[in-house]
Amino acid sequence: MPEEKMNKINVSVEGQRSLKPELALIVYTEGPNMYGQEREKEIIQFKVTANGKFINPKALDMRSMQDIFNSAGRNSTLEYLDERILAINNTGVVWYEPSRKAEIYFDCPEKDREDLKTLCKSKKVWWPSLLFRLDHGSLFCRALAEDRRPNPESKLYIAPFTHINAESGRVCLPGNLRFDPARSMLENMRRFSEDFYLGIFGHGTAGDLTSHPGGHDGLWREILKSSRQKRFPNRYLLETSETLWNFLK
Repeated sequence: MPEEKMNKINVSVEGQRSLKPELALIVYTEGPNMYGQEREKEIIQFKVTANGKFINPKALDMRSMQDIFNSAGRNSTLEYLDERILAINNTGVVWYEPSRKAEIYFDCPEKDREDLKTLCKSKKVWWPSLLFRLDHGSLFCRALAEDRRPNPESKLYIAPFTHINAESGRVCLPGNLRFDPARSMLENMRRFSEDFYLGIFGHGTAGDLTSHPGGHDGLWREILKSSRQKRFPNRYLLETSETLWNFLK
């Protein structure tokens, strides 16, 4: 039986030498289920022979795909890691922010919460120490009871802010804040961190956010009305069952 002829798929890029294909990535799906919903996707890598034949299929996970793009020179510049960073890989980064004194912004639609918007105007208050994880474009946040670099055994607490799910720590992001794949992981980290502290807290969130007798609103009313506080009142933080080690996974 004669060998099947394959078309060569070399390409030329203006200003560069001619390129030859080495690998091909193909996205496969199972197709829609009985409800019309698309099922899971699989990305398969093939080696490409000299005559354009795809061989040696291999299923890829996200880390393998990132390695391929990084090896091609994408986001390959070395960057300085400051002391806030606790862990980093190709798909995410975990960092902490020490307690700081800064403005906080509220814009609550409910009549009985409108005073928060007035109280917070042009006033700086102490925020708790915070732990963040940016993972595949999603942001998660927990609070820390100590104002120092955490270790893997450090206990985590619920961040006492609306727009953060008390159970998972997932942050409800504003529409204009999205992960930018054209930027490095550290550039995205800095942008997410800056925007978090400039965000406006408004609608309520399911689950208890603090042990303060007045709940979330009572906690921040007390903080905003006080002129003597020299630190965030960590006694009102609610402990989770997580440690930093759990948060990294």
